[in-house]
Amino acid sequence: MKVAGTDQQADNAGAFEREIQRCPKPPAAGSTGNRAHQHRHLECGLEKSRPTPFLGTEISQAMKLRLVACPVEAVTVATLPTMPMVIRPIEPRDAAEVRAELHTHWHSNGIWSLGRLHQADQLPGFVAEVDGVFAGLLTLNMVEGGWQCEVITLSSRSPAHGVGAALLAAAEEHARTQGCKRIYLTTTNDNAHAIRFYQRRGWRFSALYKGIVDRVRQIEPSYPLVGLDGIQIRDEIEFERWLVDGIA
Repeated sequence: MKVAGTDQQADNAGAFEREIQRCPKPPAAGSTGNRAHQHRHLECGLEKSRPTPFLGTEISQAMKLRLVACPVEAVTVATLPTMPMVIRPIEPRDAAEVRAELHTHWHSNGIWSLGRLHQADQLPGFVAEVDGVFAGLLTLNMVEGGWQCEVITLSSRSPAHGVGAALLAAAEEHARTQGCKRIYLTTTNDNAHAIRFYQRRGWRFSALYKGIVDRVRQIEPSYPLVGLDGIQIRDEIEFERWLVDGIA
């Protein structure tokens, strides 16, 4: 999976979290219409007892995401004084925005992950809206067999509002409601921001696929050779989160 954004997204998560904690009651649900160069970056069900991880902490029962298996209703997951954010499933009307987002960050609708090419504009997932404006995108793939789910892309246009963290939390809850035991993603070896971002949110390193990007480049020569900070892109790092009790 690929991630886009900056360190400011993680740095501002605490401020966003504090705004959530000050909310005297859950925000009203509602629906508002609309929406790295080849870098891998790479949050639905209301639980009654187990706290839901969000922005690196636990939030009250009233504030938990109420996202269920697609199709689902749009909900306001957190309301700042002037910046309500909505996380909702991708809809047909989002097609243009989804493609624009993919081309902005990856220059293509085709995303490579673990040696497989995914047409990300055809995948299910979630969009984030801030004040009714498209603010972020997450796409995911339900792996054959149904017991695990892979996040393919994650990107944000509003890093200051915790959009990436909210989208990731929505993917985790969606995977739970679909019966998945594990959710995972990959990022390339140059993407230090993504490596920090996922670990801060409780994701664990699970595998290193040494040289896999070199092999992909033999199939797709246009795959960039040099990535962030001038680091050569050669490997994929896999992160995972187990969704069952007793497995970290």
